[in-house]
Amino acid sequence: MSKTYTKHKRVYFGFIFFLISLFSASVLFATNITLSWTPPTTNADGTPLRDLAGYRVYYGLISGNYTQSNDAGNVTSYTITDLSAGSSYYFAITAYDTSGNQSIASNEISTTITAISYYCDKDNDGYISSSTDGTCTGTGCQPAGCQTTAGNDCNDNNAIINPGAPDTICNGTDDNCNGQVDEGFVPSTTICGVGACSSTGTQQCTSGQLINTCNPYTPTAEVCDGSDNNCNGQVDEGCTSAISVSKVLLSEDFSGGIPNTWEKAGNWNTDNPCEKTISSPFVAPFAIADSSCTMTGTDELITPVLDTTSCNSVELAFSNQRHLINGNVEINISDDGGSNWTNTVNMPLRDGYPDPNWKTIDISDAADTDNAKIRFSYTGNSTNEFWALDNVWVTCQPTQLEFSSTIMEPSSKQTILISNTGVQELSINAISVIGADAGSFTLNTNSCTNQTLQPAESCMLDIVFQPAAEGSKSADLLINSNDPNTPAFTIPLTGPGTDIINPAPEIKVNGSDDFIKLRKGKTAEIELQLNPESYEGIDAEWWVLLERKNNWYYYDTLSERWRLGILQYDQKPLVNTVSVETLKMKGLPKGLYNLYFGVDTNKNGSIDPETYYYDVMSVKIKK
Repeated sequence: MSKTYTKHKRVYFGFIFFLISLFSASVLFATNITLSWTPPTTNADGTPLRDLAGYRVYYGLISGNYTQSNDAGNVTSYTITDLSAGSSYYFAITAYDTSGNQSIASNEISTTITAISYYCDKDNDGYISSSTDGTCTGTGCQPAGCQTTAGNDCNDNNAIINPGAPDTICNGTDDNCNGQVDEGFVPSTTICGVGACSSTGTQQCTSGQLINTCNPYTPTAEVCDGSDNNCNGQVDEGCTSAISVSKVLLSEDFSGGIPNTWEKAGNWNTDNPCEKTISSPFVAPFAIADSSCTMTGTDELITPVLDTTSCNSVELAFSNQRHLINGNVEINISDDGGSNWTNTVNMPLRDGYPDPNWKTIDISDAADTDNAKIRFSYTGNSTNEFWALDNVWVTCQPTQLEFSSTIMEPSSKQTILISNTGVQELSINAISVIGADAGSFTLNTNSCTNQTLQPAESCMLDIVFQPAAEGSKSADLLINSNDPNTPAFTIPLTGPGTDIINPAPEIKVNGSDDFIKLRKGKTAEIELQLNPESYEGIDAEWWVLLERKNNWYYYDTLSERWRLGILQYDQKPLVNTVSVETLKMKGLPKGLYNLYFGVDTNKNGSIDPETYYYDVMSVKIKK
């Protein structure tokens, strides 16, 4: 004790009983204790104690060294607050009288402050917290509703998290306090996308995040197949019966072999000598490259010249089968008759193998020219490889059909392909030619009128131009159908009608085209002149003949002599010339000679009166 009061010796305490108990704890790890004692009743000499005024409480952390003291007043118990749990405290009490005299200290008492942890249900979910909510000292010091043993509520600040809660929500939290996270969440099936893009997936929970594994398919162009290909919520929009009209520039199935009008190099043929196995849609014969079981390098097959004038676009289609592991297959286009080529397509290896396919290729680079060609080029040096073609079609979308013919003569036909590109039946109701010059155009072959075309089906018709008079002619081809967008499809028809002017051969002797007389032994020079007129460039027969007394002679160009008989002078195209030849005529007997120069546009080795045009003059040789 810091002080000992002994002034009044009569102040005496008998046995002082200290009762230490835990009172309360409102601050974590801090406690209160209450000291209680039995007051003295007599002085040391046994006389009654009459001037007791109160008590002072001393305490500290070291025995006999009391650093704290409080005046308790005249009471028999006193509470000391804010003691630290886990520490040992030492206590003693003195008494003082009304004069301020203080007695010696009572016996010392010590105690260690032990904290009691308590657990509560702060979120009122019916489950006690598994974590300490606070500590106190003394029996019954915990707050009401709390307990001194831990509960199993892993989060007592959230009423929806407790051992009885379902852990079915994907939130990354242990909702039912079982040490697992989101274990009660179910992976549900999901659907995404519309139409052909529709797909399925699952709703998954990953690290507390909802992940939808459903990925829609990629939209494609809408085609008429009963599906929503472009995934816009509509099925086959615009897909009804639909008419498409194209001009046929080339159609070849090689049924008669490879035509002479096609150029070929290498081993293109239609014989298939090595008996390569090729199935439908191929129907023998067909064109095949490198089927001869030999290594030939590069094989080429070139179409005839194609006139693509008045064509907006051009399309090539063919049946295809390629058995090629190495090597190369190309399709090249020329717009100048084959002088220059542009590579359009490199065919994939083993394309159409083992099952042949139908190829359609845009070759619009060859549009708007009268000198287009297509080259099929095959390079391969293996005996078991080949490339087969069949049913080669070249078509275009024409702005108009152009014809040319002389008066009253039919032109070459132009073929029109009518196709149904829709998904419903296409009914061709009527096909006609209308306009001021409709009579100049004739539907020569017509398999389309009053026909019903199924989807992807086609029909053809031929048109011929035959003008009755000279001059430019025009009309329209009109096709009526049930196509809702184009019920009346028209294609302009045009062509010039030209008059036919026959060839004009002329023969002269010594510069004269009239009857002349010559003395025997004189030389006669025969000149041949020709204006082919409408027949310019036509391959024909040239005739130079001499007649005397019903005997016929022909001019032999090798010996330059007249010989008995009838034989053509030459066979060549008709061209405009002022002097074709100068022939010598001398040493003939006297008499009357008729000289003939003629051309026959029907080149067959004989004179045909219907196609023979000639000029004649007479020469008389006298003594």
